[in-house]
Amino acid sequence: MREYTFEAVSDVNAFSVPATSTLAQSSLRYKDGSHSMKWTWASGDTMTHTFSPAISGKELKKGGIQLWLYNTYPRAGENLTVSFQNNASTTVTVSQFNIMLNFKGWRAVWVSYQEAIVTENNITDMKITAPTTQATIHPLYFDLLRFASKVEKQSRDKVVPTLDPNLYPNDNFWHQTYHKSQVPPPNISVTIPNQEKLDSLTLIEKRLENWFVNQSQSSLQFPTNAQKRWMSLQMQVDSAHTQYGQLNIVKNLEGVIT
Repeated sequence: MREYTFEAVSDVNAFSVPATSTLAQSSLRYKDGSHSMKWTWASGDTMTHTFSPAISGKELKKGGIQLWLYNTYPRAGENLTVSFQNNASTTVTVSQFNIMLNFKGWRAVWVSYQEAIVTENNITDMKITAPTTQATIHPLYFDLLRFASKVEKQSRDKVVPTLDPNLYPNDNFWHQTYHKSQVPPPNISVTIPNQEKLDSLTLIEKRLENWFVNQSQSSLQFPTNAQKRWMSLQMQVDSAHTQYGQLNIVKNLEGVIT
């Protein structure tokens, strides 16, 4: 895994921007540690990172990008475009997806390379392109940026539009949780329960407590492993005596067993 926490300036220096942009280590906002990378960008600017060595093989098949992004101002209808490219001879887009900027605060982003695959090539560079806009520009903050060797399928924030409906169906992941959260909760009954119902609830509570932990014993009374082994041995001996008695074996005065 290749990780950038931006706790060191060298992490910031691993990324490059044109003269119209600036990158800086910032302690104003951070998700982990005490620093993040602040990108003060201009319309249509790009931030670039070069991989050495290139992402290929198993890492390309199972890996992906994970990052935290802080947006200081919601930008309706505007996106960041994240492109993974192969620039070995000519520029070829290998994998690409968008991050919607219609939010304020921190958002988690993770996408596997294969989920957003465009062409089958090794990845030599990553390019993040800012939106082309006439609106006032506000900085973006990046933290815990990882190029993970393995990215599992799991639900994520909706700032990343669905890339494959078969991978993230609407009846699975956070979609159903979000849908249910929009349903108004029912009104709470103001009826005061009678004493019989209260007593029943108390009984249920005691039964549950006793089911989890026997209320008739304290932790000091719990048998040790040695005691458990001894009790098990005693039970086996008692069982042997019982089975022996059932055989009705009798020894006469001459010592003969019949």
